[in-house]
Amino acid sequence: VHLATTNAFRLSPPPPDISPPSAEDVSVFLQHRNLAATQSVRWTLAEAHNNLGHRNPTDLLSMSRRGLLPHVVLTTTSMPPCVACLQGVADFHAAADRIGHRATRALERVFVDFFIAGGESGYDNANVVFYALDDATRYLWVHAASTRTACVQWFLESLPRFERHAQTTFCEIVSDNGPEFLSHTFRDFLTQRGIEHTFSVAHELVHNGAIERTIKTVTQMARRSLAAAALPARLW
Repeated sequence: VHLATTNAFRLSPPPPDISPPSAEDVSVFLQHRNLAATQSVRWTLAEAHNNLGHRNPTDLLSMSRRGLLPHVVLTTTSMPPCVACLQGVADFHAAADRIGHRATRALERVFVDFFIAGGESGYDNANVVFYALDDATRYLWVHAASTRTACVQWFLESLPRFERHAQTTFCEIVSDNGPEFLSHTFRDFLTQRGIEHTFSVAHELVHNGAIERTIKTVTQMARRSLAAAALPARLW
């Protein structure tokens, strides 16, 4: 197949050792395709819900009435609660209830995360930047080191200094499920100081959105400054 409209993308012909399909093969394929297009499947509403990406049952019924589910016949109009959907909603709102409201005083809630220059491939030997963002004041601490472990160690050693500066104590730290945050050293230190450790939901960046947005903003500012100074982007 060749796209005549552009030269930027063109599919190369098949290798010479692959013979093109015969006329009989093409005829059999077209017969099966036409047969599949005319046959309908009969699903219960629960089966349609599971097979079509766990769509809302009300939406599925509406789509069926409007003819938006061709060749799908719904045999029922009700279904029992979906266990997978209930679990997903519970996991989402459990974190949203905890970290979905803005803190009212300094160090009441602090978001922490990493940024690795060059991507996750340089896990141990890379420029690692550690970010800690206070939810109430939006005060930001940034520390660069060669490893994540060194960044976490710096943060733990700096906690007393941060508390003296803010004249209050840490209440809650929100992080993802990174191995450094799951380590016994990190968790035991927080337990000894009475600091609650909350984990954001995996693969749900919105639950740690404040620090994710901050990292992106600071990174863009730093790389623009590097570009203006004709310095390589790998420095940040």
